[in-house]
Amino acid sequence: FVNCTNWAYLNDISPDILEESYQAAAAADGSAAFTTDRDNQYLLITRTIKRVENPELDTLGYMLIAMDMNRIVSTATRANTLFDTSSCIIQDVRHELLYASPSLSEDEINFYPQNISGVYQKISYNRHSYFVLKENLPGYGFTYISLVPFDSIQDSLSTVFALILTTLT
Repeated sequence: FVNCTNWAYLNDISPDILEESYQAAAAADGSAAFTTDRDNQYLLITRTIKRVENPELDTLGYMLIAMDMNRIVSTATRANTLFDTSSCIIQDVRHELLYASPSLSEDEINFYPQNISGVYQKISYNRHSYFVLKENLPGYGFTYISLVPFDSIQDSLSTVFALILTTLT
């Protein structure tokens, strides 16, 4: 049987993605397994539930948590409230994509992780400059890359400078 707290999310996920998630959980043998549903921008965390009454530890079922990454990232990052055009990329320990902002193209998703050399830097791609922050999320081994268009930063600084000049005159 299936018990769900949000049937709408479950119905959004294709049966193939669900099966992939269950297989990853079975291979993880009790540890959490991470898979992605790129169509819905969900991070799926799946774990087997095992019987502990006997020494066989047979599998009773699976627990699956679908996290809406667009919502989590936009809520959790302050850059999204300051700069509405910011984007981010999240990779797992093996550098496989867990999440990328919908505004990023496939080329950008591949370009940025391979061309960032430090924690902070300015990087140019396709005639646009971005301020980039690359950091590892402690405890998970995930890599988080935040991209803020440099034009947005310059616009914000220009606005602040104009306010200061107006106040001083």
